[in-house]
Amino acid sequence: MRKYLSFPEILIFLPILAFSLLLMFKTFQISPDGNLKIATKAWSDFAATIPLIRSFSLGDNFPPEYPLFAGPPIRYHFLFFLFVGFLERIGLRLDWALNIPSAISFFLLTLVIYFLGVKVFKKKSIGILSVVLFLFNGSFSFLEFLKTHPISPNFVNEITKATQFASFGPYDGKIVSAFWSLNIFTNQRHLALAYAAFLLLVFFLYRFTDVNKKFSIKVVVLLSLLIGLFPFIHLAVFGMMLIALGVFFLLYPKARYQIFLIGLFSLAIALPQILYMGKSQITVLFGTKSKPGQFY
Repeated sequence: MRKYLSFPEILIFLPILAFSLLLMFKTFQISPDGNLKIATKAWSDFAATIPLIRSFSLGDNFPPEYPLFAGPPIRYHFLFFLFVGFLERIGLRLDWALNIPSAISFFLLTLVIYFLGVKVFKKKSIGILSVVLFLFNGSFSFLEFLKTHPISPNFVNEITKATQFASFGPYDGKIVSAFWSLNIFTNQRHLALAYAAFLLLVFFLYRFTDVNKKFSIKVVVLLSLLIGLFPFIHLAVFGMMLIALGVFFLLYPKARYQIFLIGLFSLAIALPQILYMGKSQITVLFGTKSKPGQFY
């Protein structure tokens, strides 16, 4: 990754930085009278994450437990919310403590998407297109919007003034699009950081293997620490990182030894975290309407 942005790139990413801050502060803020103002679709996740943050900032939740399921060790990746709780504990107001890291993480995610696109395809236009496609909903939910807002001279104005999702499936019976929008990043505030780290790992692996450059001991150690700490940051993304290591291990024989070491050291660091969190005690059955509770 280049050590600097060109002037045109700065002109592109400054508005994205502003948008990142706006996105997070519009969905969560504290009113002048001290009440928490949470966006309509965000209350469900925040009902769980705010107690978790406050257990660190106002309480002494260590070893960490989940406030909603107190007693056993926490089985949820908590490190991002521990950091937010630390920021509030040292005096930063809760909304700033949560929104600033969230906005920076989201901005970093767009940066990595851009640079990864440029690196792989050797074209800045591909990087810009990647960011644009990321920022906009990739589903067919716009068809639901067109049903109630047919194309007219006032169409653009209706889009800018929309306050509800045109479709929020599977929860409203319409097109499945709830997880195709930016809503998932405003609700799960740790997700943008996790995705940014994952794509950054892919970027560095591709960069080193693309030029047939061997990983130094320093790089092996740094990547091992990055991956190894991820069960407490985001357990699912930790699994994605291991899969990425496996893919690069198969595709690039010359780097297999170093990639093997990174995977081995990462697992050694991650294993105590995974053992601490343990496995869920809830049995989940998947089924259909005709055969509820049956596996398929």
